[in-house]
Amino acid sequence: MKEIRFDIPTPSFPGGVIPEGVLTPEEIDLAVLTLNKALELGASQCRITASKSLMDLVATLNGEVDKVTHSMDRAMSIALFVDGKFGSFSTNRFLSSEMESFLKKAIDSVRMLAVDPCRTLPSPERTIKDASSSMSLGICDIEGNLSMTPEKRIETALGASGFARWASSPREGVTVLSEEGEFSRSIADILLIDSQGTVGRQTDTAFDYGTEVTLQVGEGKVSSYSWRSNPILSKFLESDIASCADEAFAKALEKAGAVAIPSGKYTMVVDKDCSSRLLSPVVNALSGSAVQQKNSFLMDALGKKVFSDKVTVSDCPRMQGQGGSRLFDSEGVVTRNETVIGNGTVKRYSVSTYIANKTGMAPSVDDVTRMVLTPVQIKEKPSTYIKVTGFNGGNCSPVTGDFSYGIEGFFIDGEKSVPVHGMLITGNMFTLWNNLLGAEDDSPEKALHKVGTLTFAGVDFSGE
Repeated sequence: MKEIRFDIPTPSFPGGVIPEGVLTPEEIDLAVLTLNKALELGASQCRITASKSLMDLVATLNGEVDKVTHSMDRAMSIALFVDGKFGSFSTNRFLSSEMESFLKKAIDSVRMLAVDPCRTLPSPERTIKDASSSMSLGICDIEGNLSMTPEKRIETALGASGFARWASSPREGVTVLSEEGEFSRSIADILLIDSQGTVGRQTDTAFDYGTEVTLQVGEGKVSSYSWRSNPILSKFLESDIASCADEAFAKALEKAGAVAIPSGKYTMVVDKDCSSRLLSPVVNALSGSAVQQKNSFLMDALGKKVFSDKVTVSDCPRMQGQGGSRLFDSEGVVTRNETVIGNGTVKRYSVSTYIANKTGMAPSVDDVTRMVLTPVQIKEKPSTYIKVTGFNGGNCSPVTGDFSYGIEGFFIDGEKSVPVHGMLITGNMFTLWNNLLGAEDDSPEKALHKVGTLTFAGVDFSGE
């Protein structure tokens, strides 16, 4: 059998040294060797996914370093197609001396399985072929990542704490019980190749800071959080992470004295920091596997109008400079920005090759990477409503779309604002999204999903 070769260039790094968390040429060579060895030993098709990641984290408690962690992960996933059968295996032992024995046992295991003609690699014309595009999304800052030395990481985490400042200027009736902060820098590298010539590589970095503040206000305890995230260090620092602590403090203080108001139907305004929670069940219902297993309330909805004209949702995996973007999915299929729900009509399911072969549905990608809700201007802003600023548990049935979520927030009546908690919202996703009044263009820069503040009419709230 002719050996398959791949052109996998190594990106240039500061000082010419490959940083921790990035696949080395030796690890890449082993991935190629493993693929060719699998074919030599009897596999008809093979896909190799080699991944490596690193994360350094500094956690603080009440303005002091609480813990420092350094973690690295490395794995090779091997998808084997043998005599019409399929098996998936993984190892974190990157040793060429052991790979042949590992593959022989894996292939023997696959041969004991039942034939499944639906298990194939995706069509070659759908997959990525250019490994040199690994830096093209603008989400990799190796230089910034390397500049975050252990001392700098600790300095950054401590510098963002507000505990000492609050202790020196206490507020009457308010006691800071705890302030927990976490700063992390991470890097992840992934290489995917298959026996049809697919080759894709993506290297990402991320910088994150979050803090949670718990206060004693009178007889009650309240808490809240705030966070920042960006794949580029300079932009992360520009986001003013030092303001996270004060934001969390202010948000917690606003919750003091919260009550449950009478049950009833209210206009609901969902804050931008938690609004994607209500869109996630809809996107999950677009999963091809959920549809195939009859575990989706959007079964048989393709091409049908099921939501309000105001609902347009796009999958945007190729947003420049946005953390979580990806060039290809888990099968190596090229991603693209496209509409999944257009003016209330379902336009696309997320369908892997296996589900496409099994059901006859058109293949797309394995999942929605980043959901983006198109903003819709509200015609008339309500004067009385409940603003939801957080969800406390609850769930949504994937089969019916019925939901029940605990909420916290504020009852707004003109100039009057009353913090509320201990309340539930209940209903159905079809009804909810057909009652969408508006979606603001204010989604947080830090968020993976781009969903702004949402306003819905006639939502059932259970309180007193």
